[in-house]
Amino acid sequence: MYSKDFVENVKEIYKTNKNLRETSRNIRKPYSTVHYMIKNDYNRIKKKRGPKKIINSREKTKIKRVFKVLKDKNQKITAKKIKIESGIDASISTIQRALADLNLTYGEIPKKLPLTKEHKLKRVELAKKWIAENLITKNIVFTDEKRFKFDGPDNWCSWYDPFDPPLRVKRQMGGGGIMTWGMTLPDGEILVERLEGKVDSSKYISLIKNRIKPYLNSRFKDNNYVFQQDNCKVHVSKKTLKYLKSAKIELLEWPSMSPDMNIQENIWHIISELVYDQKQFDNKESLWNAIVEAVDKINATKKDTIKKIYDNYNRRLLNVIENNGKDIPY
Repeated sequence: MYSKDFVENVKEIYKTNKNLRETSRNIRKPYSTVHYMIKNDYNRIKKKRGPKKIINSREKTKIKRVFKVLKDKNQKITAKKIKIESGIDASISTIQRALADLNLTYGEIPKKLPLTKEHKLKRVELAKKWIAENLITKNIVFTDEKRFKFDGPDNWCSWYDPFDPPLRVKRQMGGGGIMTWGMTLPDGEILVERLEGKVDSSKYISLIKNRIKPYLNSRFKDNNYVFQQDNCKVHVSKKTLKYLKSAKIELLEWPSMSPDMNIQENIWHIISELVYDQKQFDNKESLWNAIVEAVDKINATKKDTIKKIYDNYNRRLLNVIENNGKDIPY
């Protein structure tokens, strides 16, 4: 690539002799190069490379309309589906280019909670109420269930050498795992219990009656705590609610579709980081031992971190209010 000044000098030489071959000999450059410098219009607007667009404005309007219909139905939108629904006679790649021209992007869609207007209003209502009552000072015990997999989480990430990537085995049938129930206390201590088989109301009541209630009674005098649980069927069945009432366990009213308001979700993340830090697992016992070791390590070294998450709960509630009840990052 020659500089602009060099090209201008070549043109000046050509103006003098009016001969391309003589100009070529004078500057000791190939004839074809000199010919290009003299005849080429460097100021012209170069055409974009690639296939010509054959989607006109009317068809683009039709694509917009079909896109909006599919979006309102919350359907997966592909170029093939747009082509079929719009009836446009064009290739899939042409439809894809038209979608790109409309500033649309193709990629993984982030998951969102299916919150209705009623859900959002209830979340805001409870968030305001809990802030006014300074709920976090009332010894709230947060709980939740989680399944740990042999293969680790789906979003397991690590820096790696692209020429020598690490091997993570993907078992054909998922590899199995362990269902667990966890609890976080105001002082930052966490407790995790292993759940075996299908958990129904009877099993859940047995867990609370034989393991959790005695543990909480040893930590709080006169049932001086509020028990949080989500609204899954096992938790809110008539049988479960009847037992919790007879056991004098005060329940926290909990809004539906609200894992982002539960700090136990943060605790699961911290536990998972330790459990899956080293390896994948071949059996339930090795996985459970890793979970127990992670919980013990957190209770021994990270209680202050957990307590900080707990103490900042009002800030989380403010985020819910400021976001008009929509789900928040956590």
